[in-house]
Amino acid sequence: MEILHTSGHAYAETIEKVIRLTNPKVIIPMHTECADTFGSIPAFAPYRDRVKVLKDREAYLF
Repeated sequence: MEILHTSGHAYAETIEKVIRLTNPKVIIPMHTECADTFGSIPAFAPYRDRVKVLKDREAYLF
C-alpha cells in the first residue's frame, strides 16, 4: 500500500492516469458527490471491479 496525499480538484483524465500508473488493488473514492457512480464514469469503467465505496466512518480492513 502506498499512501498518497492529494488536494484540490482533478479532471477525470488525471485521476484515471494516477490509477493507471499506480495500479491499485482497491480504489476508494473520496471527496466526491458521486462515489456510488464512480465506476460508471467512462474514464473509470475499466477499474469498476476495484472500486469500494465506504460509508461515513466505515473502516476498510484489508
